[in-house]
Amino acid sequence: LRSSAVDGLVTCSDAIGSFLLQHSLQSYNLRVQVLNGLDNGILTDDVVSGANVLQVNANSITSKLEYFDVLIIPGGQGSNNQSITWLGKNSSDLSCLLQTIAMQQDYCSIYSDVDSVFNVDPNVYIEAIPFRLLDYDTVITAAKLGAKVLHYNAVVLAKNNSVEIVCKLNTPPFNEGTQIGNYSKGTII
Repeated sequence: LRSSAVDGLVTCSDAIGSFLLQHSLQSYNLRVQVLNGLDNGILTDDVVSGANVLQVNANSITSKLEYFDVLIIPGGQGSNNQSITWLGKNSSDLSCLLQTIAMQQDYCSIYSDVDSVFNVDPNVYIEAIPFRLLDYDTVITAAKLGAKVLHYNAVVLAKNNSVEIVCKLNTPPFNEGTQIGNYSKGTII
């Protein structure tokens, strides 16, 4: 099944999580706004289940920062100016990098169930070894070969815009792990 209706359904899970987070943060008297694909400034084409990004308008975000303490942007969403589009499987990393670059920031923190990039899947192999530093090309190659490290296009975007990616754990104590950046080719520490 490939239709724009499917894109709308697929993006629902991130939207539900975003609104639950909004509700929770509002209980602390914070001014919180969820920005779905129609509001987040990511303009895409009409390709279903893998829309291509045409441009990102940072003003969609920066103008709202005057009125809200927290902005929540569900991952993987954009808009073709008429409806919400989906950037594809595992595209939350891509969403984060797009916003980081649009807002002209130097680094982007990606939170995940593991705090690092490992030599093997740490959920399967307990002897997995975390990397502290990796160059962009190593991560791009790993993603091309099927490693579920980060979204391939997100790392390419980071490299092309010299944005460092910092991998962090998504639960307390939010450990910081691997840093991916403009290190000399082959940097693996």
